Amino acid sequence: MANKLLIHIGYHKTGTSWLQTHLFPSAELGLGMVGMEEVRKTLIADRPLQFDPVLCRTTLGATIEQIRAKNLYPVISHEELSGNPLSGGYKSKELAQRLLDVFPDAKILITIREQRAIIYSCYQQYIKIGGTSSFSDYVFPRPRWSARLPLFDLENFKYHFLIEHYRNLFGQDNVCVLPYEQFFSAPTEFVGSILDFAGIKLEQNQLQSLRFNQKENVTPNPLALEVKRRLNFLDPLNTVHRPDSNSKTNKFKLDLIENVSSFVGNLGPKTLQNQLKESKKGWLKSTVKDMYADSNRRVATICDIDLKSWGYCLPADASQALAIPAGEEVLA
Repeated sequence: MANKLLIHIGYHKTGTSWLQTHLFPSAELGLGMVGMEEVRKTLIADRPLQFDPVLCRTTLGATIEQIRAKNLYPVISHEELSGNPLSGGYKSKELAQRLLDVFPDAKILITIREQRAIIYSCYQQYIKIGGTSSFSDYVFPRPRWSARLPLFDLENFKYHFLIEHYRNLFGQDNVCVLPYEQFFSAPTEFVGSILDFAGIKLEQNQLQSLRFNQKENVTPNPLALEVKRRLNFLDPLNTVHRPDSNSKTNKFKLDLIENVSSFVGNLGPKTLQNQLKESKKGWLKSTVKDMYADSNRRVATICDIDLKSWGYCLPADASQALAIPAGEEVLA
């Protein structure tokens, strides 16, 4: 256990909340997770010119040693390590270098998701935290302040760039890539792959205690989200800030938005719910077309994953209208 460390970097909306709640903190399975707030403060929050890898190694190292002292396998998991989708993942390369500087011998776990599904899910999350933009304005944000701030970028979901970068930094044998869709279809196999990668050997029946049916970070229905988007102007997420739920005034407004959107959302008939959802998905499908096909081909090749079977667009089938990927509605 002396030098072992698993670092899960995301991406966002790939079942990360479930992993961080049910798997990585599971002492019964031999795992122990470093607190996410500690990871954020020590690894993520510092400005590039102020980040001190020695201080970070000392601070996080103390927590990691406490986990190892319990004979547990330490895990760091924070989806922000792959960059934030709202800012096009612009910090992903900087954060990869930080991880290399602090933990050069770590094993890196990257979880991905079919691009249309992850983009739609990210938009849902954006509305949940106060976003007001329409889906098209979210996907193609209007330049503000002469593009001085990084914004959402479809290029962020060409996974091969980040995967190849981590393989170059840590070595191909120390990087594991798993599709989120496998977690939906075969959760025991998905978790087993993570444990095998970490070098943890367990019997199959030991995984049955995990709450695979427990949903985390559940998303409201499509009508409730649309109502919430239109009410979010009362306390909106802007380019820089998100609503402050600690303020009494803001809390009142946030509670009002949540209660009204939930009430109205529950009144909507199923046909309207489906229409709202399918119209966005149809627009996105016609927008991205096959832009991710070559990237997915490269990921499938270097990681030896049959992405086509999980609904990802590949060059050979780029012209086909792909079915909705497995697991799109789970843990959205």
